[in-house]
Amino acid sequence: MIDNTIELVEQYLQSNEKQKIVIMCTFDNEIKKIKDYFKKSCVVYKGKMTTKAKDKAEVSFKTNPDVRVFIGNIEASGVGINLEVANVLIFNSFGWVSGNNKQAEDRIFRLTQVKDCTVIYQVYNDSFNKEMFDYVLAKQMNIDEVIKKESDK
Repeated sequence: MIDNTIELVEQYLQSNEKQKIVIMCTFDNEIKKIKDYFKKSCVVYKGKMTTKAKDKAEVSFKTNPDVRVFIGNIEASGVGINLEVANVLIFNSFGWVSGNNKQAEDRIFRLTQVKDCTVIYQVYNDSFNKEMFDYVLAKQMNIDEVIKKESDK
């Protein structure tokens, strides 16, 4: 999926010179390979980093026009940060916990977001990835059935 993720990101970056994109990953080896491709035009945010390094990555992504790609670990960067300078999020891989994936989506889809957001889950037919996605989706549907919005009661 890494090659496909890179291709998708490149398409978005070429379509808009100010576009910023968030990539979510589950594993460090994915993060490293994607970082090796984008080099100085990206920042990384993962659990093994110090708080200071994480803060620096977040601020750099938000304020430096040359840093257009944010590569985050779902668990580390899926909560507590605001990445609304981007409006595209691509999951190179996604987590088993649907809530973690939803939280990652919410990094770009904020109440103050003024642009339309695009979230891409890469799912390939006849693969473990498809089975996993179906399982996670089924869990989310169960949650949505049990927990109703006030307006749906």
